[in-house]
Amino acid sequence: MLSRSRTVFYAASRAAALCCFAIVCVSCGRGQTASATGHGTARTQARLEFRTEATYSAEAVMARVNASVGVGAVVGEDGSLRDVRVVRAAGFGLDEKAVEVAKSWRFVPATSGGRRVSMPVSLVIPFYLPDPDVPTASLLFDLPSGASRPLLESGTTLSLDLPRQALHITFEVGPAGNVTAVTDAPASVNAKICEWRFKPAVLDGVPISAHARLSLYRTY
Repeated sequence: MLSRSRTVFYAASRAAALCCFAIVCVSCGRGQTASATGHGTARTQARLEFRTEATYSAEAVMARVNASVGVGAVVGEDGSLRDVRVVRAAGFGLDEKAVEVAKSWRFVPATSGGRRVSMPVSLVIPFYLPDPDVPTASLLFDLPSGASRPLLESGTTLSLDLPRQALHITFEVGPAGNVTAVTDAPASVNAKICEWRFKPAVLDGVPISAHARLSLYRTY
């Protein structure tokens, strides 16, 4: 019978003088088992051997958000990760931090019949700040190919009077980095988000508008 295993690792990291905790889940790809198959070929799963600690991005620290990033990769026969990619984004610069830390990890490679083999893995890397008032959030942009994303320069979720239900808000970040056209937000939240400022998206050296999707969940 095929089995699916998950190993959970705990790491503490520090960014911008604030402590954050990353819980990293490593899920082995389908078809990889730790026991003998029906044909008598023993297989073992890859396991984490060395890791460096994940750190918060400056944007996420300023915005005061918790988030998790899903990363897909392949553990090679030498135990290094290749084809590292974000499969579930969070924004706020945390996607880049998750990929960066994953690339530095080393694994004991999977084996099949006593020989090292490559194996796909899924990594879930949450980021949490030690503050009970910090909401879970994601901030994603719809951008044309080749455009850089807007970078948050000022604004925090702690100024938002969030309801108990999740909010899924959309807005536009203009070429000057200002926020307009906020929708699906209570009036008090709308006004505060309009005060946020971004370094605008850029395409071919020219600042452009970008459509943003902000999700917020109260965790307190």
